[in-house]
Order: sequence, then structure tokens, then C-alpha cells
Amino acid sequence: MNSSNSPNLQQSIRQHQERLLKQTERFLQGEVLLASIREAFLATPRHQFTPRFPDGRPGLWSDVGEPLLLEHLDTLYADQPFCIYRNEHGDVVSTISQPSLVIYMLHLLELELGMSVFELGGGSAWNAALTGRVIGSEGHVFSVEVEAALIENAQQALNDSGIENVSLISGDAMLGLSKHGPFDRGIFTASAWDLPTVFFDQIKDGGLLLFVLKFSDEFDLLTALRKTPDAFVSELHFPCRFVPIAGKHALDPKTPTSESERGFKHWLAAKGLEPDDLDLTIQRANKSIDLPSNAHRYTREECSFTWSYPYR
Repeated sequence: MNSSNSPNLQQSIRQHQERLLKQTERFLQGEVLLASIREAFLATPRHQFTPRFPDGRPGLWSDVGEPLLLEHLDTLYADQPFCIYRNEHGDVVSTISQPSLVIYMLHLLELELGMSVFELGGGSAWNAALTGRVIGSEGHVFSVEVEAALIENAQQALNDSGIENVSLISGDAMLGLSKHGPFDRGIFTASAWDLPTVFFDQIKDGGLLLFVLKFSDEFDLLTALRKTPDAFVSELHFPCRFVPIAGKHALDPKTPTSESERGFKHWLAAKGLEPDDLDLTIQRANKSIDLPSNAHRYTREECSFTWSYPYR
């Protein structure tokens, strides 16, 4: 009998999945996880999207399809990300994300049947597969991956899972997908220094974009942005850590921080505040605005970031 079909293995996988769903509750803070997300998660085992994984021995990988799969479930279903691809320099350029955070991100997207979804960073295709199940056969996920070497394994995993409403596209997602947009929802699975203005046309008004902002060297911010006619307004943001984007818009470590951004961060530190204490609005950098007294604004490349302390 193939080990992947073993009743003991299937029972163990389900126990690990149930534990991960339970761990998502710390993000939900009393909110109820949609049944469609729960069902999609249980129907889409994480290990099926990781043909190999680092097994704890430096520089060595294990094949997920080997008979020892049961032995490695604690690693494959740990509530943490792990590397699925390194470049020729040995740098981690793609991971499969922390399961409880992936589930919570799906929750934040407010997905509905029939939606069109843009994804930056296809990676293993696990996130796209989960999204595709939640939005149903009438919806579609367009997932763009800059590392062409990942596409073949990701597509095979989708095929093996019977998921037909996900298109994996090789290219630079920061250039957008004007051919297929605008989209009801968008999601970044890598952190970005800037939000290219193309996304102001790629997300429908009233739609949601989960954007991962490279806030500093120490951490990123996962931000749930609601699209208005001329801005993205954050409804929630909190610290996290994602692999940085690659491609044309990859952050150059030599990029200087502007004086206005340095001033904002000094003010933040002096007040003893965290970014999630503030409201965030992202607009095109060339848009002129009247800055209220409780706000700080700085520009990175194509967009301006306005942080304001709520009047409460």
C-alpha cells in the first residue's frame, strides 16, 4: 500500500490540520472562520505542495513522496514557514508560508464565490489552491511567479489536486496583469518596498488588497487595504516577516531612506507608538493632498504613505 493512502497517515494529517485551524484562533480574536475556508484547508493538504523540504540537516532536503512521509509530518505541518527554493547563491527566495497566517489572510480577503483574484508570488501554489477552492469553479486566481523554476512543481501540485481555476503565470507580478484585471481581490505573498501605481487600476473600487509592506529592516507589515477611487486605505495592519520580492522592483539595499520617512520613524519611536497604532493611506506620489496636523507623509518611488494618529 502506498504510504500516502495509509489510514494511519491520513488520520495523522487530519489531526495536524485540525491543530493548525485551532492555532488560527489567536489571529481571529473571536471572529468565526468561514466554513468555506475551513473546508478548503482540509481538502488541500500542505505536503502535496512541497515536493521536497529541508529536513533539518544543513544543506540537505527530503523528498515528500518517500515512504518516510509520516515521520516528517511534524515538520511539514508545523505552524511556521519553511524554504522551498534557494537561488544559485544559496539565498532563500521562496517559502511555503505559516499555515495559521495563510488561513487568516484568506479570512481577511472576504472571499466570495465567483471572484477574480490576483496573487503576487505563486511559490508552491498552496495559497492559490486554497483561494481557488474558496471562490469556486466560477471564480479564478491569477498567480504570478517571478522564479520560473517553481512553476513546473506548482502546476503539477494543482493538477494532482484537481484544481482547474488557478492560472500560474511566469513573470514579474509588480507589473500587474492588465490583460486579466481589474480584480475583486489581490494578495501579496512577498514583501515590497513600494506599491506600483499599476495596482490602482488592477483592483476594483471597494475591493481588497492584502499588501506586505517592507516597513523597516526589522519587520514587514501585512496590511489589509480597501480600494477607494484614488487611494488604498488600511483597515488593519500588523507586523510580520515575508521573503522580499524579486524582479524589477526588488529593494536595493543601497536605497536611501528619505528625510521625511526618517522623521516619521523618529517621531514614532519618541511617542512609543507602533505602526499598528496608526491609520495608513497609500496614494499616488504625484497626488497633492492637504496634510492634517495629526499625519505624517513620505514617498517611496511611485506612492506616498500617509500615517495618521486617529482622533479617538
